[in-house]
Amino acid sequence: MFISPLTLLPGSRQCFLFFVTKSQNLVMNPFLSIFIKCSLTVTASILLIATTGMDRLAAALRMLKIPKIFVLQLLLTYRYISVLIEEVSRMMRAYSLRAPGQKGIKWSVWGSFAGQILLRTFERAERVYQAMSLRGFTGEYHTGDISKLSFKDLAYFTAWSLFFVIARIYNIPVLIGSLFTGVIR
Repeated sequence: MFISPLTLLPGSRQCFLFFVTKSQNLVMNPFLSIFIKCSLTVTASILLIATTGMDRLAAALRMLKIPKIFVLQLLLTYRYISVLIEEVSRMMRAYSLRAPGQKGIKWSVWGSFAGQILLRTFERAERVYQAMSLRGFTGEYHTGDISKLSFKDLAYFTAWSLFFVIARIYNIPVLIGSLFTGVIR
């Protein structure tokens, strides 16, 4: 029986999952806890990119004074990951055409397959860099105008901060329940 997805132990800085066994002993499972945290982190980052957009995210990173080389690397990786996936699918299709009766790629071939992918991506990166240089790329990627911090932004931040402080101090679901049921403690 599952007790809690993430339980923070008092006096501890580690977060574990707890399960109750038939003997009612608590069994810690740190692997599952780390796996769930990793999954939630990846989901949150995908949600952030999907709702914000990569250019606005890069502009926000530059506003936070992240070095421009890191932001540029992040943008170029995001832009050309589809090119890499296309290259891998092209190589897998070529391999399946050369070995028609075989399912998948043999273990003995994976080393040369990975080496070929690496060589092809280096060649593709060189061609992309030459094309970008011909079009006037100097190493500076302009992500649009960077907006300044306004009063609305400060009000939004203050309101949510105040909400989270109140939610930490008071048990809001109990207060809402008592409001609807008329029971006041």
